[in-house]
Order: sequence, then C-alpha cells, then structure tokens
Amino acid sequence: MKCRIIREAEYITTQWAGGKTSQIMISPQDAAFAERMFEWRFSRATVEAQESIFTKMQGFHRILYLISGKPELHYGGGTKRLEQGMTISFDGNMSIHALGQGTDLNLIMNVNTEGYVEQKRAAAGEVLLIKNIYAADCCMIYILSGQINVSGHTAYKHESIVCSMDIAEGFSVNAEESSEFVCFYIGKKGVCDFPAAGDELL
Repeated sequence: MKCRIIREAEYITTQWAGGKTSQIMISPQDAAFAERMFEWRFSRATVEAQESIFTKMQGFHRILYLISGKPELHYGGGTKRLEQGMTISFDGNMSIHALGQGTDLNLIMNVNTEGYVEQKRAAAGEVLLIKNIYAADCCMIYILSGQINVSGHTAYKHESIVCSMDIAEGFSVNAEESSEFVCFYIGKKGVCDFPAAGDELL
C-alpha cells in the first residue's frame, strides 16, 4: 500500500467560465484533461459567478461533493438545491445551469470507472482504519479541517492524500487534531462493490 501527500501548492489551477478549478490528480498522470483521454480526474472547483453552466463531459460520469455554499442546479429533470456536505452524481453530458456560488470536489470518471464518497470525522488523537471493503483501486482524501497523518506524513486543511488500496486491510488515518475529511474511493466498474454514489440527477 502506497500513500502520497498532495500539497495545495501542487494543484494545477485554471480559470473556467464560472470561476476556478484546481486539478488535484488525474489518471493516468500524463493524461491531458482537455484531450478527454483520462480514466478519472479529481479536482476542486470554486464557482464565483452568480450564474454558471457546467462543462459538458460526454462519455463521462461525475460525482460532486459540496464543500460550501448553497447553489441551485437546474437541469432537464428538475431543480435541486445543494447543501454543504451533500453528494450528487450525474451524467457528464447533462446540461446543468447553476445559480449561486460555492466550492465543490469533483470526480470525473470514464465509462470503465466508478467511485463512491464518504465523509469522515475524527477527534484529536483518534485513529481511523480505512478498510478496502469496496474492492477499490485507490482512495483520494481531501482534508476539510484539522490535520491528519498517514504513513508518517502529515497533511493539513485543503491538502489531499492519494492511497493505493492493494490490500484489504487498508490504511490508518491518525488525527493529530480534531479533523474532517472526505474519502473518494475509485475503481473499475463491475469490480467494485460501491453503494449508490449519492443523489442521482435524472
């Protein structure tokens, strides 16, 4: 099992029509997001405009976790107001018009990949065991608050950790202070045993 800290300074931040997006990791690592030839991409987006249109991603599926804000999404199947901590999943080619500002984590996956999200809380000094009960390939961790230690390396608020899930026992997360973080489990479609990814926009 291997883990790597991704510092916030390493995120690749670019502008999009509604604000900024920070690519945290893409697989394979030499893939170019613009060429749409990747397996999955994990990023953080900040919506700064009061109105914005989600970029269409034909052939991909998306899972979004809301960090902050209360944006309202308008799409073909209706309207949905997002709240902090909410997870939604949707087809990447869906037309979505967003009203309101916010910050979210975004996992984009091709047709052969799927994912699942869990939010974790740990008191100072608590140790959490992240088991590979879903047969995932890897786990992307984003730290919402506090600081945690994995494999002897400390990561802080807004930083990320990527861990391979090649052993069923998983890995330990040591909370060096009261912490909240989000785990995105990622793996091959048809192999992983994930629950529903979150509210599905139809």
